[in-house]
Amino acid sequence: MKRKLILGTVLALVLTTIVVTASFATTLASHDGNSGTVTDKVNYGYALIDLTTMGRPNLRLNVENIQKSPLGPGDRLTIAMFVPGMGYFPVAIIGDNPAAVDLLKTVYLGSAAGQNGIVVAKDVLEVWTEGNTLIVNLTQPVNINIGDPFPQPLKNLNFTLPPFSMTFEGITSPKCESGTLVSLVSQYTIESTARDSRGAFVGFACTAWGFPQPFPFTTTGFYTLHLVNVYTPPA
Repeated sequence: MKRKLILGTVLALVLTTIVVTASFATTLASHDGNSGTVTDKVNYGYALIDLTTMGRPNLRLNVENIQKSPLGPGDRLTIAMFVPGMGYFPVAIIGDNPAAVDLLKTVYLGSAAGQNGIVVAKDVLEVWTEGNTLIVNLTQPVNINIGDPFPQPLKNLNFTLPPFSMTFEGITSPKCESGTLVSLVSQYTIESTARDSRGAFVGFACTAWGFPQPFPFTTTGFYTLHLVNVYTPPA
């Protein structure tokens, strides 16, 4: 059973506009069998969790609750780590739907995430909504192995992502946003359209990292309950 997590008072977040690389909203899905294009409608949340002052990673977390998809529904977490000189480098994709994990492994070809697709049971990664709140639970630790064939400093950045809970609470008026991203290596194109994108307070609870109760990170966060992503492979 999904555990409820109550978010207390949180600090205001620094908000930025981003190009969405993964989704958190209800999924309107179609699949063109000839072209390989996949269209998903999902619930999506995005947050930066910077714990470098505590000797922990600086992470970008993209969480998705896929409602409908030609690949099937499921939950998915894409993790990127900040690497000086490289920015946020995708290092892993965790999900309970093998086909949905494989899709992003192909999209992120050439990064560590392209080789770190981790399929877990449905009760290990849980992403759901209660009203206008997005809630995320990771119930078991997951080892993130970067290593070869990537050069330094990536070889030394392996870590374990402990169990955590996270909530997204909207703090801005909804707005429509869209963007297009082209993967530099795989040449996949991702076209994203959000009908009600909102800046968000993000509460993050992780006992193993010293936060047994939701902590209000001063971070960048946003979410949308109506995001459509169109993944198009190279011609």
